[in-house]
Amino acid sequence: MKNVLITGATGGIGSAIAKAFAQNGYNVALHTFSKPDEAKKKAEELCGNFGIKTFAVQADVSKENEVLAMFKALENDFGKID
Repeated sequence: MKNVLITGATGGIGSAIAKAFAQNGYNVALHTFSKPDEAKKKAEELCGNFGIKTFAVQADVSKENEVLAMFKALENDFGKID
């Protein structure tokens, strides 16, 4: 199974993209900048509905240190992003 990272996954387009990948059997990491509770809820929903692995992560992508921390957390807890 492949792993994808969807940035802006709590918005309308990002959420739809995350669902489309989940429906097609991808493990989905959901990124958010300002809505961590919503990202976690969406991750739990996708996991429950499609039986995939999910991961919710918060980061400001305009800050290099937060992006590096996000990818480190993803690699450690979720796996390599394809």
